[in-house]
Amino acid sequence: RKVDADEAGALSLGENFAREAMHPLDEAIAFARLAKHDGKDAEAIASEFGVRTQYVLQRMKLAALAKQIGDAYRLAQIDTATAEAFAAVPVKQQLAIWKELEGRNVYASQVRHLIANAWISAKSALFDVGTLPPDSVSADLFGEDTLIEREAFLREQQKTLEARQHALKEDGFAEVIVSNMDEVRDRLWSMEKPEPSFEPAVEKKLTA
Repeated sequence: RKVDADEAGALSLGENFAREAMHPLDEAIAFARLAKHDGKDAEAIASEFGVRTQYVLQRMKLAALAKQIGDAYRLAQIDTATAEAFAAVPVKQQLAIWKELEGRNVYASQVRHLIANAWISAKSALFDVGTLPPDSVSADLFGEDTLIEREAFLREQQKTLEARQHALKEDGFAEVIVSNMDEVRDRLWSMEKPEPSFEPAVEKKLTA
């Protein structure tokens, strides 16, 4: 029967998935088409094909590879681990990394190293990641992490620390320092330990 490209992709996936091994990128594109054409979420697609939901999410992430990098993947110029590393960040950043590495002898470790220079794990965030612009946040489904563009991360982290500093001063702290532990360790160790002071009722209980 006559169908459009999206429906054809969805139908062919069902035919080919169980019968023969597909290229991961073909699976990725087909899963993405299923989601778009049939409105199915990753969990429904996973149930239909007998795979884990995470597997579907990871494959669909590969569908967002920049064309140049996807082509290299199909030609086996890069392996799956390297393709997954690229897929951790948006297309613009993928292409910047590809250009920096000149597209030759590219390995996953190199890609992840360059990503780490420009993106920071959300696990270190003291702020609500949901307040950031979408283009500064990327889900690394292969590393099971959320990455935040370095400049946006540092800006929000600084604002959060300053707000906490202000709140502590409002609570009565005479001085609140925001600094690297290494820079203040000597000062902390040289401070005199204050003598404890308690309310009369508490003092009575302690000495009883």
